[in-house]
This record gives sequence, structure tokens and C-alpha cells, in this order.
Amino acid sequence: MVKLARPAGIADYAKRGPAFLFFLGLVAAALLVMYLNRPELSIAACLIAMGVGGWGAARFSAKGKNDVFAWLALGVASGLLVGGAQSYALAAERAASHTAIPLDAAFSFRLTLTADGVTAQNGVKVYAASLAEAANRSGDRRASASGAVAVFAPNGPDLFWGETIDVEGTLRENQVPGGARFVLNARGRSVMRLGFNSPLLAARAAAVRAFLARIGRLGAPASSLFAALFLGVKDNLEFELRDAFARTGSLHLLALSGLHVGMIAALVLFFLSPLRSKKLKAVLAALFVGAYFFLAGPSPSLLRAVLMLGLGTIGLLLDREVDPLHVLLASAVVVLLVDPESVRSLSFQLSYLALAGILTFGRRLNRALTPFLPGFARGLVSAVIAAQAFTAPLIFQTFGTVYPVGLVASLLLVPLTTAYVWSGTGFLVVSLIPFPPLEEAVRFLMDAQYRLIFGISDFFKNAPGVTVVWSDWLWIPALAAWLALVAGIPVQRRHELRLTG
Repeated sequence: MVKLARPAGIADYAKRGPAFLFFLGLVAAALLVMYLNRPELSIAACLIAMGVGGWGAARFSAKGKNDVFAWLALGVASGLLVGGAQSYALAAERAASHTAIPLDAAFSFRLTLTADGVTAQNGVKVYAASLAEAANRSGDRRASASGAVAVFAPNGPDLFWGETIDVEGTLRENQVPGGARFVLNARGRSVMRLGFNSPLLAARAAAVRAFLARIGRLGAPASSLFAALFLGVKDNLEFELRDAFARTGSLHLLALSGLHVGMIAALVLFFLSPLRSKKLKAVLAALFVGAYFFLAGPSPSLLRAVLMLGLGTIGLLLDREVDPLHVLLASAVVVLLVDPESVRSLSFQLSYLALAGILTFGRRLNRALTPFLPGFARGLVSAVIAAQAFTAPLIFQTFGTVYPVGLVASLLLVPLTTAYVWSGTGFLVVSLIPFPPLEEAVRFLMDAQYRLIFGISDFFKNAPGVTVVWSDWLWIPALAAWLALVAGIPVQRRHELRLTG
């Protein structure tokens, strides 16, 4: 019978790192207020924060710096203030969104893209943008406009972050909570490109095009998978492969996240292995990953991973022990301040839940499996099980179905996709060398890897899923299960992997 390590008491953990309780309370309270995102709660949250913070400060001064409840109360008070302020700011920004021309009269719009365009499964281009101007149908009246807008353009061109465009179509208010302020249904082929609002973003778009052209030399379909895994560009990804990943619960492998940042960082550290200074290697790896983040474009999961790596590197430079849980919570605080609307996105929620599961339940499960599995396999198995366990309730609520076969499929697909990214990166380097036989050899290798990945995902996709008709009351047992798994957060820190000088 496998026994998990006995969780230490919360007071024991507070003595080792009371700041954790502060960040935990801050993030939990801020997330709750911002997820509800109701303007009337902003004032209530601030009033409650004053009371909770006052009580925590009084207890802190009376009991000392290691008091559990004082740290937790101060964190909750800070989180209520942050969440209330951000909710109020979002409500004010949404209220300020406008078109000086009435929506029913506006016909032409000038927009600036806030992310790269993506292609939906039906072939429609989807752009996230901000409004700048609106004009009527005759074009004799133009006026300022502001607000976030989601644009749906049939047969639209490939557009990039920072690009300014003119679009004709129908604009309406978006009724989906947490979404863009407006939705614009563009007329076919009405998108006119006007250039970039920043030379840096123009250079970034040129670099993305150059990478995609170089990746295209792999040939389809291998190039489409590598473009998805390396840059997050899924426009040409085969529907059969995407469907197979979805039906095996492995679709997260196609979303740029900590797994992909880890692949890139590990590859960089491998090439930097001749350097003797750990700090220099960590800084160079962080700079390279930062450049990769800028190239791939912003996304909540990728931002979280890059922030964690950056915070870990700062801790290393300061000769401080870096606990991944602390870094996870700190990165969440940064995201809450920089991009508060992402809190309601599924990508943010799944990303943080999965890593929280890996860093809590996954750690204990890893130790419990020590007698039965070797190191690499044990780490992979524990990470996959923990991530699936923590994200399952949210997946049930959103999609209604969870595929347990994903536990097995991920054990095979994670190392295979990692090897595929490394091979593709090698191809990018080899393609610069004027020696066609070497390029052809790498192309043959990647084609074989693609067939293996496709074959495994296609094999597992026919396994049945577990379907649940979700009701809100099911969050009660789900939260209870999470708390039971997280009860062992205070693991044996001396035996955990840390970033140290």
C-alpha cells in the first residue's frame, strides 16, 4: 500500500516561510474578487480589507512575526484591496469604452491588434484588438473610439501584434462576461493593413515570418506541428491531429506554457554547459527565454512560466533559496496587476491549477513512488497525475468530459513532443548550413517523429471519456478534494530541488 508523506502542520510551515501565507491569502482573495468581477463588490472588498488588515496588524504586533493568522490576515486584506481596485478599474475602463458614432450607424473602424491573429477551425480569422476610430457608411464622419474588440474576419489575412488595420463590418456590444467590450463581424476581404504602431513590433513580426518560412522548409505536416509547438501558430495544424490531442486530453501540449519554456531553457543550458558560473548560465538562459516570449507573443500560461523563471533567476543572483510555490504565487500577483482580465480566461485557470497541483500533491506522490519507479519516470507520472487531478473539476465544468486515457497518453507524448521541439530547433540551425544532406537527414528524423506522435495520439483517441453533467454544487466536493490533496504543502524542504547559488 502506497502511503503519502505525513503533511506537516501549517504552523511548522509558517516558521519556515511565513511570507508564503501572506502571498497565499493575497492571491486567493484577489482571485475571488476579480473572478466575481462585480463593481459593487469593490467597495465592500475594500471595507472588509480595512477590518481584516487592522486585526492582522494588531495580532502581528502582539504575537510576533511568526504568527500564522497575522500573516494570513494581512495577505487576505492586501488581496481584497488589489482585487477591489482592479475590479473597479476594469469596470471604469469598460464604461469608458465607446464609439462617438452610434453602433447602428458605424460601418468602418480603425483598430490596433493586441495579439497575433489566429485561425478558427472554420477558417475564420480571429483578431484581438483595440478600437481607435469609427466612421459611418459614407465615410464623411469619423470620430474617436476606444475599447477592446474581438474581430471575426472570413478569409482574413495573417496579422500580427501591433499592426494597425481598417475594417468594415458590424460592431455590437459583447454580452459575454470577462470578454472584449465589442464584437466586430467583418465583411469578407474588407481588412486593410496600415502598418505597425511600433518599430519593435514590426521587427518582431518580420522575425516571426522568417521563422515560419524557415520552419516551412520541413515540409507538411511536420512543419505545422513544429510551428504549433515552437511558436504557438496552429493555423496549418491538421484537424485530425488536433482532434486526436483533444480526445486524449493532451491538447495542453499545443498551448505554449511552462513545458515549452522548460524545453527551451534546458536546450539553452545544454549549450551553455561549458560555462562554469551557474549565475551567468541562469541569466543567459532567462534572457534567451525572455526573447522567446517576445517572439511567441503574450499568453497567460507562457507569461506565468517566464515570470517564474525570471523570479527564480533573481533569487539565484541574490543567493536566496527559491521555493517554487512562492514563485508561483508571486507570478500570480504580477499577472493580477498587469493583466487582470486574464483571471477569467480558461488558459490562466488551467495553467495555475495544473502547476499548483504539481508543486503540492505531485511532490508528495513523487516521493511515495520512489520504491517503484526510476527518477525520470517517477517525476513524469507524478506530474501528470497531479495536473490531471487539479484541473479535472474545471474541465468537467467547461467541457463536461474528461479523458482518463490522457494519463497514459501524456506519459508517451510529453517526452516525444519535447524531443520533437529539440529536433526542430536543431533543424533551424542545420538549415543555415549549406549542406543539403544534413538538412535532409534531420527532416527525415522529424517526419518519423511526427508519424510516431500522430500514431500514438490516434491510437488513444478512441478510448472513452468520463462525462459529468456539472452543477454548481459539485464545486463543494471538488474544493474538498483539492484541500485534501493540498494538505501536504509543507513537504520536506531539505530534499526538494531548489535554485540556489
